Amino acid sequence: MQANKDWAVDATNEDSGLGRFANHSRFEPNIKARVVVVNGVSTVCFFALRGIQSGEELVWNYGEDNKSILASNPWLLEDTRSVLKAAVSVFSADL
Repeated sequence: MQANKDWAVDATNEDSGLGRFANHSRFEPNIKARVVVVNGVSTVCFFALRGIQSGEELVWNYGEDNKSILASNPWLLEDTRSVLKAAVSVFSADL
């Protein structure tokens, strides 16, 4: 997530932040991220776009639009939940 021209969110390194558990969905996000200043500190906050069921995966559109980044990371153009559902469907059909 590009918060502004000076800041970006990158969950490459695991830390204690819970945001690393929210995944990408370009077409069916159920949360959105916004930068909010809390006590003078810029903080990324996630807000629900609809009611979310207990145990439901949290997904948001990373919003990447840099063409060179999209070219080297084509999965950003897909809805990862749809790809996963398709893979599970194919696997289940083979059983």
